[in-house]
Amino acid sequence: MDGGTQVNRITGGSMNWYKQMKLAQIMKVSSVTFFVSDSHKISQPKGLLDLCHDFTNFVYNRAKINNEGFLPTMDDVSPDTSSSDFDGYTGTINFYSRPREYQDKTYENSPESVAEAVKLWTKDKEQEGYIFENNGKIETSRMFGYPVQRISVMNNPSSEYTQIPEVNMANDNARAMLTLIGIGSDGIAGEQGEIDAQELLRRINEVSREQIDGATTPSGYISNETQLDDPEHPRESWQGEIETYDSPPEEEGVKMFTGGRDANYIDNRLQGLYNLADFAISNGFKEIAWA
Repeated sequence: MDGGTQVNRITGGSMNWYKQMKLAQIMKVSSVTFFVSDSHKISQPKGLLDLCHDFTNFVYNRAKINNEGFLPTMDDVSPDTSSSDFDGYTGTINFYSRPREYQDKTYENSPESVAEAVKLWTKDKEQEGYIFENNGKIETSRMFGYPVQRISVMNNPSSEYTQIPEVNMANDNARAMLTLIGIGSDGIAGEQGEIDAQELLRRINEVSREQIDGATTPSGYISNETQLDDPEHPRESWQGEIETYDSPPEEEGVKMFTGGRDANYIDNRLQGLYNLADFAISNGFKEIAWA
């Protein structure tokens, strides 16, 4: 790290449940997401699938409906794709009543428990301007054979909200971007970090064409002897030192293919990070985080 800029790891602390959920969603083994730190303070658009997540989180964070015999998961709540767009803002959501075994406990998830949770959740969302159609009818799913209650989202005020941008890329590509802007590989393999948005803009502006060309990698098949995780062949993979072949090597074992990383890809990702930082500054936020 250069220039004396402090890059801090994000820690749990007294983080609220929504921010914990947000970080849990973007913590991936194989990729890194760059996002506006504290963006949870801005209401974002919620499609039908987001509302399904919202329902399960509502249940877990409301003690009055989070009882010993009730444990719905995302497997039990889903958009009805037979009549709605999966990522649409309005349409029908299916709430299934399926028993579940978890940690040696049986959760009945009775139709009555689901119906009560749905009633409380829709009442809560109506305060935000959502309008639902719920006839209270419990049917039997022809696909799964479980009781199901179908709720129609008639009005979704979040469709007018501003979508906060994020930039996601594979670990190796994220490592290349962080190295290009002088941070190194902080944030990779389970770590998190933050950088001042103004500082990020400055660093991106200082990236040279020579640096971009040096961060490119070729496409092709990779020999087992030069795979990225081979401890006997250590190297900085982001630097483009991968030996590739136009056709699979004849040696035994899994044949790995890499799509490479060209200058256009790097330009695109740097522009995405620039736009992310610019959005943060324009909306009163100071930090860009990654995880």
